[in-house]
Amino acid sequence: MTGPDKLLTISVAAYNAEPYLERCISSVVSCPDAARLCEIIIVNDGSHDSTSDIAHRFQSRYPQAVRVIDKENGGYGSTVNASLKHATGRYFRLLDADDWVDTEHLSGFLRELCACDVDVALSPYLVCNDQTKEETPVTLSELHAAQAGRFEDLDFSRTHLTMHAMTFRTDLLRQAGVHLDHHVLYTDCEFITQPLRFVDTYHMLTNPLYCYRVGREGQSCDYRQTVRHKDDLKTVIKTLTPLYDEQLPGNKSEFQYSQFLGLYTQLFNACFLPRDAAWVQLRKLCEEMKPLNPRMWDKFLRHRVDIRMALSTHGLTFPLLCVLQRKRLSYSERNRQMHSAY
Repeated sequence: MTGPDKLLTISVAAYNAEPYLERCISSVVSCPDAARLCEIIIVNDGSHDSTSDIAHRFQSRYPQAVRVIDKENGGYGSTVNASLKHATGRYFRLLDADDWVDTEHLSGFLRELCACDVDVALSPYLVCNDQTKEETPVTLSELHAAQAGRFEDLDFSRTHLTMHAMTFRTDLLRQAGVHLDHHVLYTDCEFITQPLRFVDTYHMLTNPLYCYRVGREGQSCDYRQTVRHKDDLKTVIKTLTPLYDEQLPGNKSEFQYSQFLGLYTQLFNACFLPRDAAWVQLRKLCEEMKPLNPRMWDKFLRHRVDIRMALSTHGLTFPLLCVLQRKRLSYSERNRQMHSAY
């Protein structure tokens, strides 16, 4: 069993993850310090393949580090809720089952984390393209961060922080009452936005840890998935909107807005990209989203000339705008657009 004195709980959401789970968990347990310092909670979310068998084999082999929770399918958010409920580590982070960590850097990450006493640890990560095999580092340099300081002093104007870079203090997540929606995608945005008002201090860690796989068909960041799951984006936006607070101190409000901008960007791109895109769908979506928070809506529209033009021409320019969007976005660019705020 995992013990009460762990430094880090790693929550692994696993649904039909048979092709990926072995690499994911091996990348952690292969680190010499992992058994002593890490608690890996694999949440099998009602898989229909051998995900549970693979997870239980790791639990048998590494009982001091790995714990398996088998449950009915509830979606990504439900796996985070389950692991957070049982977490014993001082810090808590997410690791998707189709991703992995840099094993060589994990020991250094744990050493640095052990020396910290902060609300959130930030670390660079790698974006690993399944198709091109390219690995692109995300260094977080545009935060213009000191090694440690107050979160509100970071510069979020040109950087979109994601869960891949963030490790939270576990008791802070519980204090914030973090609870993610079930049966919807994109709840990782809820995970990093809900605790924001409680986050005060940060520490910037040195080396890339998380290896984020992109370019795999069926991912939530795939634009075709976004088109199919527009309602999930709307659910997450509606969940987070009551937390939107322009009076948050320092640059926290900029960080918060960047999360909303990313969600809105994905949602409205999905209106322009399908071949059967229709002006009436865009108009109805605008009418639905604007009342949630008119000030945030106006701020978002300043970023989107295409939506403003479609609205001002009562849809006359919409077909042309759709063509321009499709030409501008190649397949790879579409994927990048889906997980970028800009």
